[in-house]
Amino acid sequence: MTVVSGIILFAVPIRDMAALGIFVGFLGGCWFSWVKHQHQMQSKRSDKEHQQQHQLERSSSHQHHVATAVVVVSSQENMSK
Repeated sequence: MTVVSGIILFAVPIRDMAALGIFVGFLGGCWFSWVKHQHQMQSKRSDKEHQQQHQLERSSSHQHHVATAVVVVSSQENMSK
């Protein structure tokens, strides 16, 4: 955008090869931005999946502790009878 703005603002004549170079540079910038965006989205998905797995593990661990506590309490009640 800066190059195009400068060409328009300063009325710089450009030749075919220069225009082609500007166009190729523009396409390269778009491609780089798209790849970077895809990488960031993949990273966010990976982080989200990791957080969900961690929460699932914590929930499972909590349920295990609760079940263990119930068994211990039940055993103690049966022993006291």
